[in-house]
Amino acid sequence: MVSNKTMVCIDNGYLSKVLHGHGMQGISNKKLVSIIAKKSFIKDYFVFLYDCMPYQSKSPTPEERERYAKKDKFFSRMRKNGFTVRLGRLQKIGNHFTQKKVDTLWTADIAKMAFRKKMDTIIIITGDSDFVPGVEVAQELGIHTILWYSNTSKTSTSFDLIKTCDEVHKITKQLLHECRRD
Repeated sequence: MVSNKTMVCIDNGYLSKVLHGHGMQGISNKKLVSIIAKKSFIKDYFVFLYDCMPYQSKSPTPEERERYAKKDKFFSRMRKNGFTVRLGRLQKIGNHFTQKKVDTLWTADIAKMAFRKKMDTIIIITGDSDFVPGVEVAQELGIHTILWYSNTSKTSTSFDLIKTCDEVHKITKQLLHECRRD
């Protein structure tokens, strides 16, 4: 299927785990999107990247400040590459951190773009079953859904998400190597 308008949605927390699971560090997200679009026969697309800033305590440590500054610089670079960056928040519960609001932003953006007829195809890079309702809304509005995912020792992908999407493709280590930064 050749698409006229495609929304690419990246769950950056998931993508980071995929990289880690493949024993890799940073890649060029711009290259990744370009390669995935080409492999999906997509020519015209716009990108939304979903994530959150790192946790900072009330009195941030030097490490927390450095992590925060690096992430802020990353988001600035993504915006310069034409990505729309949508941020939830990171909440600390006990000794664990969890993202909040990311899936809600994602589902709302999908519905908004679909209702406004801003797309006819959506490519999603995630593995989380929380995104199934967003995919279903898009499909009800006639949007073709393409999932790109990876199962590694650090990630898993929801079977419900896989069976809900119209097309599914695996993010392989070879694909990620093609996306290394120059």
